[in-house]
Amino acid sequence: MTQLLVDDHAPVIVTGSTGRIGRILRCVWDRKPGPDIVWASRQLGLWPDLLHGPLTPCPRDAIILHLAADLSPGPAAAARSIAMAKAVAGAACRGQARHIFLASSAAVYGSSDKDLSEASECRPAGEYGRAKLLAEQVCKDAAGQVPMTVLRIGNVVGADALIGGSRPGRKVWLDPVPGRSGGPLRSWIGPQGLAWVLTTLVRLAQQGQPLPPVLNLAAREPFAMADMLAAAGLDWDYGPTNPQTLARVTLDTGRLAKLISLRPTTPDCLIRDWRRASGGVEVS
Repeated sequence: MTQLLVDDHAPVIVTGSTGRIGRILRCVWDRKPGPDIVWASRQLGLWPDLLHGPLTPCPRDAIILHLAADLSPGPAAAARSIAMAKAVAGAACRGQARHIFLASSAAVYGSSDKDLSEASECRPAGEYGRAKLLAEQVCKDAAGQVPMTVLRIGNVVGADALIGGSRPGRKVWLDPVPGRSGGPLRSWIGPQGLAWVLTTLVRLAQQGQPLPPVLNLAAREPFAMADMLAAAGLDWDYGPTNPQTLARVTLDTGRLAKLISLRPTTPDCLIRDWRRASGGVEVS
């Protein structure tokens, strides 16, 4: 039984149980005491298919955490992700949910030579980031008067293409960044850290505390991809230069730190977090 540590009895509905982030969160939350989560994609009678609706209204005062997305490449997958976000927000609106949390991505910002705040201009460089940004917009429109917080999440260790996409015995080829040692620089968060932040945000929403419409979600410190590979003990080397590589996508987490105390971390800590949470299970 999947559980989430919260203080209130308002139902917590989470979509995307079989997705990359959903799977590693289940590994964490399955070991935590607390009231049950309703995983919408697994619960008979509640949103068994997010693409064929309209969805039934959610229970009144529910907290919605929308993780589900189609990560396949191409415009059709992007359209499905956007349609799912719109359908869930519409069901939350009709059921008078208490709060919606929408999982988005740091990819909506694009690259920058400095940390990106929630007020930074969004200039997504790829199809994935553009789809996430559009999903934010349609979800906000469909939610009506229901309060919503968009979570722009950094790289989740184990759900990412670099660490989570690695395979035993297969060398990892890292895109070099001219003039920067260590390859691309990114903001990261471990599975247990992510679960803890989400649990805290859900608890705040259940208690009626006003929450920002957009939150960057990551650990305080960014790290180079090479440092993460070294901490994971993976065999890697630099590949050829890729002109599409974004040199730096790092998040300013000051707004999140006003709500939650963010502890310092290191690449070693993030890798330990992942391995403790899931035993290093492959989730890609």
